[in-house]
Amino acid sequence: MLLRPGARDEAGVRAVTKELEHLGFTVTATGRVTVTAETSPETFTRVFGLAPSAEAMGSEPLSMPSALNRFVENISIVPLRMARP
Repeated sequence: MLLRPGARDEAGVRAVTKELEHLGFTVTATGRVTVTAETSPETFTRVFGLAPSAEAMGSEPLSMPSALNRFVENISIVPLRMARP
């Protein structure tokens, strides 16, 4: 997830991490401008309204959860073939 310019600090990263955990995601890495997270297919579907599949990734933009909207500029999905085993 690419953070908005106003959220690119420790407080912004903490806020995004907290919201992601509340949504059921596990944060796997953080940086100055990005946060990386993973979740189950069920949680992904609940949050984004779209089942995660190779065909669906990139076919339509993901809806931004309202809890993340003020912090996150963009969400990119790692293709399933690149995900951790």
